[in-house]
Amino acid sequence: FKEENVIVLNADDDMLSKIPLQYSSKYYRYGIKSGEIKACDIEKEEKDIKYTLKYKNLAKEIKLSVPGIHNVYNSLAAICVGLEFGINVEDMAEALKDFQPGKMRLNIIKIGDIKIIDDVYNANPDSMKAALSVLRDLPAKRKIAVLGDMLELGEYAVEAHKEIGKLVADSHIDILITSGDMSKYIAEESKVCGMKENNIFVCNTNKEVNEILKDIIKEGDSILVKGSRGMKMEQIVQFLQERVK
Repeated sequence: FKEENVIVLNADDDMLSKIPLQYSSKYYRYGIKSGEIKACDIEKEEKDIKYTLKYKNLAKEIKLSVPGIHNVYNSLAAICVGLEFGINVEDMAEALKDFQPGKMRLNIIKIGDIKIIDDVYNANPDSMKAALSVLRDLPAKRKIAVLGDMLELGEYAVEAHKEIGKLVADSHIDILITSGDMSKYIAEESKVCGMKENNIFVCNTNKEVNEILKDIIKEGDSILVKGSRGMKMEQIVQFLQERVK
């Protein structure tokens, strides 16, 4: 790393905050709790989120057309890069407001009084946590998490799935449905951490998931569907869209 390079880091991340900044003559530290570039007064809506950007003497409202606290961090990182390139904050605010997520990436589909969170493009531990936080914050009579395997995690796979199971239980999700070989560890750990056994369904295939969903969907449900690309969980989203209509 050369002195003339620029560092942009998440000041709320315990590991990143330990990076010795003397390696660079210029750096940007962003965060919600820490950093010179901060997101304050965060307001979460159903499909978007807004906050006040504070940097030096500047206070600017930023609105994102995507849900999730992780996207606040993503936008702050983008703003840091924009500042380095001399882009006007007003222009960045407009660009961020117009940003739309790609297909199968935290798309909230509303059909009647039922909401489907389509986040099936891929999955890893961090993106699972982010998606579950969106489900947790979404107003609903019941919150249902349909979670598939997180692939390509190697020796960390079992531990990673158990970690998600604990988060499901801690997030007070009403119903958990898993699909695949590894996701059974999500189900097992959620039960260990206090989730009621009769609210946990373990499936081997997406077809089995659809059979369960067919019998339990109710008005007012919010349903998160997420798994790795290889799990083809768009089959479940498609089923839900056809079933709910």
